[in-house]
Amino acid sequence: GAVAQSRAPVIVLASSDAATRRDVRRTAEPLGFVVHEVQDGVEAVEAAARLRPAALVLERILPRLRADEVAERLLAQAATRSVPILLLGAADGAAGLFRECLPHPLDRRMLQAALERLGAPVH
Repeated sequence: GAVAQSRAPVIVLASSDAATRRDVRRTAEPLGFVVHEVQDGVEAVEAAARLRPAALVLERILPRLRADEVAERLLAQAATRSVPILLLGAADGAAGLFRECLPHPLDRRMLQAALERLGAPVH
């Protein structure tokens, strides 16, 4: 609705690594995104349904649900099927589940380019 259009786009981020979380925030926020951090794959699925984010940025191995399991759950729900997922690391045969796979440790320039490809508002 109109409310969703007026707020800044959200990135849901699930990473166990503090440096990765910091780098994602430092890359995404200047592009106009709000970064919403979650602790594990289950929280990522819940946040995607609740927040309707512009994208998820996930480490491949997460507590409770791996990134591929998160992707499968989002694809199974009409409300979250179109949410792009950017994977940090190699997809290991599950590449079709993810919009893009980014190197991990994170390359901020590659993340910035991937976020810009989402069609994010650049402030």
